[in-house]
Amino acid sequence: MRRSACCLALLLLAACSGDVQPQIVAGLDVCNECNMVIDRPDQAGGFIEQGTFVTFDSPLCLLRAYEKRLQDGKPLPEQLYLADHADATLHPVEAMTFLLTDHAATVMESGTLCFVDRAAAEAAIAHDDERISDWEGYRLAHGTPDRMIEVTFEPTGQIPELVEASKGELVVWMATSSGLDRDLVISIKGYPEVERITIPASGEPVVFRMKADRPGMGFPVVEADTDAPLGMLRVHGSHTADEEAS
Repeated sequence: MRRSACCLALLLLAACSGDVQPQIVAGLDVCNECNMVIDRPDQAGGFIEQGTFVTFDSPLCLLRAYEKRLQDGKPLPEQLYLADHADATLHPVEAMTFLLTDHAATVMESGTLCFVDRAAAEAAIAHDDERISDWEGYRLAHGTPDRMIEVTFEPTGQIPELVEASKGELVVWMATSSGLDRDLVISIKGYPEVERITIPASGEPVVFRMKADRPGMGFPVVEADTDAPLGMLRVHGSHTADEEAS
């Protein structure tokens, strides 16, 4: 009898200490961000937090909840999961390929369909403006901005000449022109992902995003074709973990 009780206790202990198994039940589980019932498990997701699997109805709601914890300085979830659009099975976000699209019907207008098979994601592309990305690319495209930078490009350069951000911020630029006789194509030196942004001479605003992940006292904003300097971006923050600790 004592041996049976001991074995039962060990089984219970193993069950309690085992890994949390992510699972979403359509029509029963709800989104912990928007409180809607999850009826499209092929677009759902979740994360493990304090031994519990927290469910979301879309990648966007998952992202919003993740950002709130990040901005509030709270511990981040142990692992994030998203569903494969092909069969609704859940996989770590690191394994997923994101199809960024404005053409498919997505839950909460998340603007993405997720696939564990990259070839399946590429095969689903049906429009020229759809593109393949990963979790960090999705955060850049759909995350809540930390900072808005507004600039105007005139014949004399960028106004204001110097703009600033902090390391780690998601920055949205709103750029317009004034007095230009032709469209201006700009790039930011040191940020190769921000290249060949066209600023119309008509003054129509252009919005683009960047992650300020590399600190520096001055990243030149230049005319892309000639490298002529127009202005400067300064990103505050430490370069190394030792600097951050000190």
